[in-house]
Amino acid sequence: MLLAGAKRLTELSPAITHANEHISGREDDGGTVSQEYEYGGGSLLPDFGDAPRVNFEVAVAVAVQAVQEGSARSIWANGLTKGSEGEIEKVVREKAGEMVWVPVYYEYEYDEQGLKDV
Repeated sequence: MLLAGAKRLTELSPAITHANEHISGREDDGGTVSQEYEYGGGSLLPDFGDAPRVNFEVAVAVAVQAVQEGSARSIWANGLTKGSEGEIEKVVREKAGEMVWVPVYYEYEYDEQGLKDV
């Protein structure tokens, strides 16, 4: 799961570009697709402003891996372990999206009278 999260973070790095894709076998026959990466000159980590999106993507990758290896329980794995990676990711992405916490900040208004000692 740690490797799945690290791999997804790597894919989101501005410093990395996909050099090419290598496909061995057909995907419907269980073939694999591997990508090679090149340093593109950008920063290693995504911009701080992208943190919510990046965190979500890494969490989805980790949860998908947990379902695939049988470590996930409850709502994450409910009958999914035998599904294709795409099916698993779709369900995990949907369930994770339902659980995302979005902070709400209210605008502060300064009052010169403020709080007074009672």
